[in-house]
Amino acid sequence: MTDTILPLVTGRTRKPRGRSTRPRLPAGNRLLATLVLAAAAVNGLFALALAPSSRFEIADPTQHIDNRLWAAGVAALLVPLGWGLLRRRRGAWIVSCALLAGVVGVDLAYGEPPTELLLPLIALTGVLLARHRLVAVNYRETLRAHTVPTHEAMIRTQALIDEYATDSMAPFKLREDVGHMFSDARDAVLAFRVENRALLVASDPIGSPEGVAEVINRARSLARGAGLRFGIVAASEELCDRMRSEFGMRPIYLGCEAIVDATAFTLQGHKIKKVRQAYNRVQREGFVLECKRFGELTDAERAELAACQERGRPPEEEQSFVMAPETYDAHGSERSIVVQARHAEDGHVGAFMVFMPLTQRKMWSLAMQLRDPDSPNGTVDALIAFALLQAKEHGVEELSLNFAAARRYVYEPVFGFWPRVAKALAYLAMRWTQIDQLRYHNEKFSPTWEPRSVICEHVLEVPHLAFAVIWQEGQLPRPNAFIRPAWPQRSDALPA
Repeated sequence: MTDTILPLVTGRTRKPRGRSTRPRLPAGNRLLATLVLAAAAVNGLFALALAPSSRFEIADPTQHIDNRLWAAGVAALLVPLGWGLLRRRRGAWIVSCALLAGVVGVDLAYGEPPTELLLPLIALTGVLLARHRLVAVNYRETLRAHTVPTHEAMIRTQALIDEYATDSMAPFKLREDVGHMFSDARDAVLAFRVENRALLVASDPIGSPEGVAEVINRARSLARGAGLRFGIVAASEELCDRMRSEFGMRPIYLGCEAIVDATAFTLQGHKIKKVRQAYNRVQREGFVLECKRFGELTDAERAELAACQERGRPPEEEQSFVMAPETYDAHGSERSIVVQARHAEDGHVGAFMVFMPLTQRKMWSLAMQLRDPDSPNGTVDALIAFALLQAKEHGVEELSLNFAAARRYVYEPVFGFWPRVAKALAYLAMRWTQIDQLRYHNEKFSPTWEPRSVICEHVLEVPHLAFAVIWQEGQLPRPNAFIRPAWPQRSDALPA
């Protein structure tokens, strides 16, 4: 296994030439798709041979199309449809059925002889009967067969995070509403969801280099066999370089994550003046800033956190499956760090933040940030400043804060046609989203911006993956009336 894994490189390299890096489909699929392509070619040759000069009327009897052009057009359309069927695309199957049914209908309407109806009828019947092979209708069951039960997944994923994880988003794989896929040796894991017929991997897989390569290959093969697109959301630069060099995949910039150096943070100086004022004002208002482990909180204190969450943002509005846990008390929360602003007199919580610590890196990763709308302005700034001071005392070197989408497109010079298009779209999105607010809020703490990307198989899949990511992150309402819900869901439990 190890001799087949290319070494991890950090430089930008081009996609390997001379061979495809995509997993192959089953032989049955390739055979059926080849038959569709052959039927297209036969249909064109059949019409060219038997109807060299006949004409096809269009509504007005004075307007005609040569039968050879009609046959060539149908054959040319069947070729990309055959390619779509080769990749088990449900849309290609639907269009193929509609096209073949349309050909049969036109032939019947114009009284064509039975011999000319034979070929499209055979093709339509074959495509309908082969639906279970040409279209991955049971992809959810296929995915279930390649995951492990939730309880086992939580235990093994937590062990891999403790042993290997250096990515700030690694602790968020401990969600019960995602699928977990492991390597054969159980030395690597990735968390995923299915949305818009795309298998989305949540940030970097965790594990040994060999195990990570194996589990990525397994996920790609599974997605391709189930007729799904494949993408990795919020991937680090290190993973982007590896996927480009080893797998020939394409990273597309998504945004930047704010990483603050806790060892260098101080409340002194003019640049941090507004944060210092908020820090002092919140305490003058009667709030006490506290830092505790979640496992040390009493039942009454946990109830106050739940009340603050309900006032600030109900739990059902938590959307992101990549950059946040399900709730503040999700799996693995016993070791999380809770920083809260609690009123000294009545004990209610005005705001709180939850950080997940990493064992392989001296970092606290922001998991949740909630504020009571009635709390004083600047409470969140005060909590971040207090968290940085507490992290320094505990020997923690870095704090991972909020994610700013499309920051590079908005605040850095861009070159090229598509980056300029992305820049215009980012400016347009700023009118309805919090892109600029998150960036401005993080800039107060002089962070280092680490880029994150979406990795896809091909640039033509970017629009499809974009809608999948947007719906999963809750940035746009999901058209549930037309598209099946994502999998897994809370109510759609994995088999025991």
